[in-house]
Amino acid sequence: MWKLAVLPAFLVAFLLVALFTFYRGVYTAPPTPDIAFTEITSVPTAASEYSDEPVFSSNPVAGEIRGQLLIDDSHRNNFYRAEIGTLLSRVAARGYVASFREQDSTVKLATQLSQVDALIVVLPTQPFNAEDIETVVDFVETGGKLLLVGDPGRFFNLNELSEPLGISFQPDYLYNQVEYDTNFRDIFVRDFQADSITTGLGEMVFYYAGSLKSAGPGLTLTDSNTRSTLFETDSPRSSVAIGAHRNVLAVYDLTFMIPPYSGVKDNGRLVSNIADFLTEGGRNYRLADFPRFFQSDVDILVGEPDLISQGARMKQVLGSKGITSQLRGTENVGRDTVFLSLFDNHASVSRYLEANGVRIGETLATPFASGISLEERSVMLLDRSGERDVLVIVADTSDGLRSAINLLNLGTFRNGLVDDITGVFETR
Repeated sequence: MWKLAVLPAFLVAFLLVALFTFYRGVYTAPPTPDIAFTEITSVPTAASEYSDEPVFSSNPVAGEIRGQLLIDDSHRNNFYRAEIGTLLSRVAARGYVASFREQDSTVKLATQLSQVDALIVVLPTQPFNAEDIETVVDFVETGGKLLLVGDPGRFFNLNELSEPLGISFQPDYLYNQVEYDTNFRDIFVRDFQADSITTGLGEMVFYYAGSLKSAGPGLTLTDSNTRSTLFETDSPRSSVAIGAHRNVLAVYDLTFMIPPYSGVKDNGRLVSNIADFLTEGGRNYRLADFPRFFQSDVDILVGEPDLISQGARMKQVLGSKGITSQLRGTENVGRDTVFLSLFDNHASVSRYLEANGVRIGETLATPFASGISLEERSVMLLDRSGERDVLVIVADTSDGLRSAINLLNLGTFRNGLVDDITGVFETR
């Protein structure tokens, strides 16, 4: 019992010793600095009054699909789909339909890219394999638009894909300790390289941006107070840049696209300009891209009446791929066209064949080989020399023609292509 009586006295003694040993009097807060109101610099972050108004080179028909956009989500990409919702809504306003490449997709990337006009890759954490890198490079070289998005605040693995295209995402982030929005990583940009991407920009805010090294021009240039965590100099850095090809755009900050940040300063205008970039221009389609090169209703012409059933089969194949078509008796040089013919009666399509180096006589001659037997053979050719696209399919027999049409339907025709516009196939 005596121990219980001594314990309170011990605690009181301990507290008195602590008070006089560690505390010297009563704490007094320092005086509040007297700063004149005019010396206080505040940075407004109110939403801008910018309203997206798509501009088309021609007036689109209501509901018309002008193009297709693919978003990669098959490399464990480190973003939520809603985060690019503002961008995708503006792409949709320009007549483009967007779709996602899923993580478990069994369709080859080359097959999917053959059917689209633009590709977006956002923060992949799994690297692209060599085959897919080659596919994307090929897509770009044929005029496909590519947007690459990184963000220093999130893990991503993008350089293996971007560097062959002239873009390198540096392992840094940009900061400004003199002037910023809510913290030193929220940097202002007021200097822009003249380009369609920067049209109308006066001032914008990046919320977690890094430096891009690019074979093309940097488009957003930082001021002398904005520094990089990697580079010691105060040279201007860019977080938006063009790659080695004019149709490759890299952006090193995802946050500025996400509401409410997309409504600050001119951020929304940049998002719209990126949407314009993705939806303007066109690809240089090849035969492998069937039927994507057909942009409108298609006429189907047959070389002789006995081929009407093959014309009907071609119409069915096009319809299954979303292309409307009609069987016609005469050629309309203002419309996309499919010609179906036999080697024995190819005069109506000889001008398209010969213009592209294909000649039919006793044997088949092409730019890559001659003396090819006509027996159990078919030839496909895409002519894009005029204002329309003309697909010519010629075979030895009606059954051979049907076999070639089935190859188109299945997509296996790509195995027989000998160049960008020509394919030679066995029909047995």
